Amino acid sequence: MRAILLLAFVCTFAAVQSDEAPVRQNRPLSSTNFDKITIDGNFDVFLTQTNGQPAPSVEIEAPPSVQPKIIVEIRDGSTLSVHTDGQFTTNSKINVYIKFPSPLRRYAVTGTGKTVTDAAGISNSGNDVLSVNIGGSVSLEMKLDVFQLDIDASGTASAQFTGQARELLNIHSNGVNKIDTVNLQTKKAKVSVSGLSEVRVAATEDADLETLGVGTIYYRLPAGKHPSRMNSIGIGKIAPLP
Repeated sequence: MRAILLLAFVCTFAAVQSDEAPVRQNRPLSSTNFDKITIDGNFDVFLTQTNGQPAPSVEIEAPPSVQPKIIVEIRDGSTLSVHTDGQFTTNSKINVYIKFPSPLRRYAVTGTGKTVTDAAGISNSGNDVLSVNIGGSVSLEMKLDVFQLDIDASGTASAQFTGQARELLNIHSNGVNKIDTVNLQTKKAKVSVSGLSEVRVAATEDADLETLGVGTIYYRLPAGKHPSRMNSIGIGKIAPLP
């Protein structure tokens, strides 16, 4: 009987903890010179690029009992990592607010939740490549102005990219992803799709398109232009956007 009462108390305490009002905490960083970000967990992530002012920072919005379980650290001197320490449950959303320096060369996210850039978006002025790695059931809405964008997606992600990849867009999608880059201007697009993924892409000069399985690619090129390569293996589809 005593054990049952103790178990009931623990469960009640856990439920109370999960219903705590979220608090927003600024996390100290061992370095502010990171150019890569990795996210692993059930987070909503809000990205803001800074140019020195204000200084790069990370804020976590979560219940007080959950805060210690969310780890923010710099790995290998150049990668900001946000992840969880062990398993836990909460009824509250966990928000991560990241202000980061330019250029950002890699953004990797796995788990669930969403990633959103602010109205200014992410910009790289030089020839830096931005790699976006997507895993799990995440959603992304990203505004970009970069030289080259490489997207590698697996799982069941939903992603929308706007702005421009000034020279080249590379997309590799495996799983049941839905990736929309129609409103991302680029000269050349190279797309490889497998599984049940659907990708929408637009380019001003050329497109190199390949499907494997039952994936679908919809493309848009200027009038009179055609993809330099279209290869479909299986029952996938490659078709111009309506």
